[in-house]
Amino acid sequence: MKKQHWKDFEKLAESIFKLLNKDPKYTEVIHDVKVQGKHGKRQVDVLVKHENCGFQSITAIECKHYKGNVSIGVIDKFHSSLLDINANKGILITNKGFSSQAIAKAKHYGISLCIAEEVTKERLDNFIDVPVLIESYELLKFQISCKVHARDNYHVEKSNLINIGEHNVVDLINKNWKKHKFEVQGYSGTQDFELNELEFPYTHKDELGAVYHIADYRIKAKIRVKHYRTSTSKLLGTKVLQNITEKKRFIFFDIATLKKLDTTLFEISKSRLKNQTEFPVKIRMTTNPSFSEENLEFSQTPL
Repeated sequence: MKKQHWKDFEKLAESIFKLLNKDPKYTEVIHDVKVQGKHGKRQVDVLVKHENCGFQSITAIECKHYKGNVSIGVIDKFHSSLLDINANKGILITNKGFSSQAIAKAKHYGISLCIAEEVTKERLDNFIDVPVLIESYELLKFQISCKVHARDNYHVEKSNLINIGEHNVVDLINKNWKKHKFEVQGYSGTQDFELNELEFPYTHKDELGAVYHIADYRIKAKIRVKHYRTSTSKLLGTKVLQNITEKKRFIFFDIATLKKLDTTLFEISKSRLKNQTEFPVKIRMTTNPSFSEENLEFSQTPL
């Protein structure tokens, strides 16, 4: 089994904090940088620069890839470095854990302690392993129905019923599905969807001058839902940051891995799922089909 190099561990920490960075415009994450201190330059494994209201602050991150727990001596040395470079915050990250004395001393100094890991083909013996429930949602088809009132029993073409005002209903369905804006229930079958962009009742005049009114516009979607049981140690590319100090856990999944719902995942039946309460992490995945007018079932009745 290939051992993780300390430099790879530093890059892992850098990648995690880049993922945590919610505003790259005001925050910069830098790996392996020299910072000028009071008594010379100091090497910082990962430096996070923040800018807020014209003021800049820095967070220094120290990475320790050890075979055992981090000792109290490492905390003291890191604290000395933080004082020298006048850092606003210090974070110490390791791959294993911390001694009780180290945890107590870090709390005294205000240093945050974290454990970080990444699931790779070479490293499957993870220190952090969390059960994961994956919910897979597959969109099969849409059914649209509405009530139409037109003069002289004029039959309204489907294309005119799909274009409501400035909106194309097919485009709205595709956009909302891909952006997860529909409130999807966790079961297979037909479900009602709403398009908040549309306003009804709606009056329209087509190119031939025919005027008609549309109301009771309903969209139903047929969906197939499957549930899979796995864990973070089985999903390659998963990155985990466990904040010991604040008792928080951040998990980042590789989308490419999640899309491979194959034999590596264990499917759970609906009856068994009711008894599954041990999943602290749930992931909802949706397929992204591109629907056209031909894919829609459409019906209209007189208003």
